[in-house]
Amino acid sequence: MLKRTSQVVRGTSIEINIWEDFDLESPREFTETILKIDGCPRYLSVDEGDPSSCAETFPVYAYIHSGIALSLAPFGCMFDSGQVGMIGAESKEKAAQEIELFSEYLGAQGCGWTILVDGIEVDSCGGFYCIEDALNEAQEQVNYLIDKPLSDREKADETMGQIAAQL
Repeated sequence: MLKRTSQVVRGTSIEINIWEDFDLESPREFTETILKIDGCPRYLSVDEGDPSSCAETFPVYAYIHSGIALSLAPFGCMFDSGQVGMIGAESKEKAAQEIELFSEYLGAQGCGWTILVDGIEVDSCGGFYCIEDALNEAQEQVNYLIDKPLSDREKADETMGQIAAQL
C-alpha cells in the first residue's frame, strides 16, 4: 500500500487506501495525437504514423536516467537527454497534455484507491497514473458518499449488506 488516510464522519470511520496498479493501459490507446519516437530505440520506440499529418508538430525530448521523462522542452542535461521524436496535435496545449500523461505512464506511478467504511470495502478504482490524481478522485467519491441523500445511502447500505451476505 502506498498511502492511507482516514477520517470519522458522523461517527462512521472512512478510510482511503492508495495501492500500486501494475496493470495500467497505455494512454496512447485512447489519444487523438500522433507520436513518433525513434531517437532512443534501446529504451523507447513509438511509431503511430506521420506527425506532420496533424495541424501542428512539436519536438519531443527525453531525459533517460533511472527512468524516462518526456517533455516538449529540452532538459538541462546534455549527457542523458535530447530530442527523440515528434508529436502531432491540434495545439501545443494538447501536445503538452499528451506528453505529460505518457511521461507519467512511463514513470510507472500507476495506482488505484479503495474506500472502506467501518472496515468494509464500499468502492475502489484503479488506472491512475499518479498518486495525487487517485487521492483526489477517492476524496471526491468520499464527499459524494457523505453528501448523498439518506434514502440513497440506505439503499447503498442495503445493497452492501446483501453483497456481504453472499460472501
